[in-house]
Amino acid sequence: VMTEKENLEKCRCVDALICDLDRRIMKTEQEIEELSAQTVVDTVKGGDGGIQRFKVEGKPSSLIEKKKILLEARINKLKKTLTEKEDAINRAYSFLDEVQPAELRMMLQYYYIDGLSWSKVARKLEKATGKSFSKAGCQIRCMRFFEKLGEEK
Repeated sequence: VMTEKENLEKCRCVDALICDLDRRIMKTEQEIEELSAQTVVDTVKGGDGGIQRFKVEGKPSSLIEKKKILLEARINKLKKTLTEKEDAINRAYSFLDEVQPAELRMMLQYYYIDGLSWSKVARKLEKATGKSFSKAGCQIRCMRFFEKLGEEK
């Protein structure tokens, strides 16, 4: 069973996986397009005792089919990952709704869901609250929150 912290960490890292899958899908689509535009030419011997030469032209269809299968697998993986992200974020928001005080809830949201660095979390909190926050202070406060949460279970 995934802990709330593990779920929040999943929210934070899943975007990188989605970007990687998007990049791979675009690359595979480009490769299919390039292969489809190609004509492969080869010469074979045959007829008249194997001394005649014949020119054979065609598309690299077996390679194109392999790429299409790969593309379909990557698209399916992307769809599954997007669903997992949505589920993780919904669970995260349900968890964060219970976190008190609001400053801590904002720290967790900015870092884990919005994907900000701890420095940006501190700056955004300063703007939102008018109070002073540091990168280390935010990190430590969240770390202590999860340690305390672990003790309560």
